[in-house]
Amino acid sequence: MVAQSPLANSEVKLNKPVRITLSVGNQKLPVPSTMGETLEDAEAILKKAGFQKNRVAEVHSDRYPANMVIAQTPAPGVIHQRGEGVNLLLSLGTRITVLLMPDLSNLPIDEVRNRLKAHGLKISNEKYSSHPDIASGLIIGHQPAAGELIQVGQSITLEVSGSALGRGDKGRFVQIRYTVSSKMVHPNGSELSLMMSGNATQLLMTFIKRGNSLSGP
Repeated sequence: MVAQSPLANSEVKLNKPVRITLSVGNQKLPVPSTMGETLEDAEAILKKAGFQKNRVAEVHSDRYPANMVIAQTPAPGVIHQRGEGVNLLLSLGTRITVLLMPDLSNLPIDEVRNRLKAHGLKISNEKYSSHPDIASGLIIGHQPAAGELIQVGQSITLEVSGSALGRGDKGRFVQIRYTVSSKMVHPNGSELSLMMSGNATQLLMTFIKRGNSLSGP
């Protein structure tokens, strides 16, 4: 007996009931499993089974998402004293890797793609535009800018000098034939240029005479 009411040596009326509390002894129960549960659900499971949450340790894990119980002591099924605490190990998820954004200006776009991929970074957009001082295919700028802190898996926006037309095409020879019109204004001849995507490519360095034909690879 661990308690009684009324207390010992108290005056009571005849035939008045006395309440007593008896001990059930050291009750031991199997510990439930909290593996794979969130911390909140694990605490509820322990409480329902007659146990309580004790110490909680945290560790980064590439296998388990954040806030998931990945280990416990005592282990599931172990017979443990009722009301005692159970220690839990909680996942913090993948550790975030922070990088310092380098300066990629004036580097070839192919080299930049490879470097970003090797460090776990993605390219969200490649914007092409002309630049008077930077050769075609080289990086003009990027966002995030050089010196900023970035995370593995983050997307990078690149601005590239030149045109995106034919980025994956190595090119091929085509036959060009052009006859100078007899209605040409200049009496001696004309200079021929081939226009592609707004950029003029000069094909002939000398004049062609009226009525003559030009052909070439």
